Amino acid sequence: MINSVNYEDGDGPESRFAKVTALAREHGAALIALTIDEEGQARTAEKKVEIAERLIGDLTGNWGIRESDILIDTLTFTICTGQEESRRDGIATIEAIRELKRRHPQVQTTLGLSNISFGLNPAARILLNSVFLERSWPRCPWRSVSSGGSSTVRRTVWRATSTRRWSPSRPSTSSTTFSSTG
Repeated sequence: MINSVNYEDGDGPESRFAKVTALAREHGAALIALTIDEEGQARTAEKKVEIAERLIGDLTGNWGIRESDILIDTLTFTICTGQEESRRDGIATIEAIRELKRRHPQVQTTLGLSNISFGLNPAARILLNSVFLERSWPRCPWRSVSSGGSSTVRRTVWRATSTRRWSPSRPSTSSTTFSSTG
């Protein structure tokens, strides 16, 4: 898996997007694609989906990457700024993931869980990350990247994932990867 591509510097032949995507194609690697375009990181659900659709169309149509080898990271801004424009960022992210899963069931989604709580003290971050995960994951599963140092987060992951029924006809496209950061 290669982390990551986006359209920050465009999609021309000399762009980072083209160079990294060529490597993924050459090696048959899955590819994480971020909802960032030439205007910056998407903030609304609609813009996240618009960029994701562009990424999916480009990766499958022009590069031959299978939908099942694409992981879209809809990214989220912290909701902890106290600014009105940040208040709904977590909701926009979940709405975008839900819509992408509806449109492209084979495309996987991922999200850096701790981004939602950036700027808070460690105890508050653990609490907000756990609540966000527990409330969103069963309704809209995604691959989570989060800190494994917290037993609260580990218990929340277990509760959230154990409430989802497994179906042999539907491959799992959700997991949690713990990291030492965040």
